[in-house]
Amino acid sequence: MSAAMHAVVIDRDDGFALKDAQVPLPAVGEQDVLVRVDAAAINPADQRLLARARENPAISILGFDACGTVVQTGAAVQHIAVGDAVYYAGDVSRAGCFAQYQAVHADLVGIKPARLSAAEAAAMPLTALTAWELLHEHFCLERGRLLVLGGAGGVGSQLIQLAARLPDVEIIASASRPESRDWCLQLGAHRVIDHSRPLAAQLPEAVSHAVLAHHPDAYLKTLPPLMQPFGHIACIVPLAAAADLNPLMQKSLSFHWEYMFTKPLFQPSDRPTQGHILNQISRWLDEGLLRSTQTCCLGPVCAQNVQHALALLASSQTIGKLTFSNL
Repeated sequence: MSAAMHAVVIDRDDGFALKDAQVPLPAVGEQDVLVRVDAAAINPADQRLLARARENPAISILGFDACGTVVQTGAAVQHIAVGDAVYYAGDVSRAGCFAQYQAVHADLVGIKPARLSAAEAAAMPLTALTAWELLHEHFCLERGRLLVLGGAGGVGSQLIQLAARLPDVEIIASASRPESRDWCLQLGAHRVIDHSRPLAAQLPEAVSHAVLAHHPDAYLKTLPPLMQPFGHIACIVPLAAAADLNPLMQKSLSFHWEYMFTKPLFQPSDRPTQGHILNQISRWLDEGLLRSTQTCCLGPVCAQNVQHALALLASSQTIGKLTFSNL
């Protein structure tokens, strides 16, 4: 194996654009695996990290959804072997997957679903983990009425699919275009409302759980009257301004932040590892109980294709996930 690899890096000398470059192979720790990246996907998290790169010189390689083949394992890794096909979302504090190879902690890695292509599998990890942690670790959801604001996006798509596996949950998704409305219904939403119109007239019955998957500031202000007492509101994207949570008090509403990278950053011992969760997701995908949310593959991982994907995300017109395939 060469000592260098291809990567898409942030060019600080050219207005923080992206460029193709040769960089050293990542170091592999004793609990890491080194993965040859066969496919990757892009997320709004990449947009936010690119913006943060102006203040953080350590940010160089983006990409936090990958599928690939293990080519090296650290000395302490026992449950994953060289040659295994894996998928994962990685760690925001380390170099990302828009590269030929990536080193990642073995506990973050799941075995790739056999029935999916590498690109189809790469569409899943970050959003599936976010949705899983919301439903099962924050909400502990077994029954209720779930509102997903931004149902056709990456996380919204996974929330609908995973919540549809819970028999006593009514799923209400939001979408503003016919194609995104149809997508939500195909994934298992019981009904779809239009988030470009006032919500109150479309929600005659209060909801028990709500997820803010996009533009959270305005919705956080309008949600409390639409919630059941002791309900739960979760947000997966940063707020643009400080929020007043006092309106949540009268109904004893709970507010949750969900950040998929919390586990990789802090490694809490009281929660399932992300690799364990991805293995369950993989089984359901192989059994046909879930589907990949890939809607478009843009070609190989290169600066031009990643820049194009970022522009598509910025348009707010995408459905599901955009991927790249090196195969």
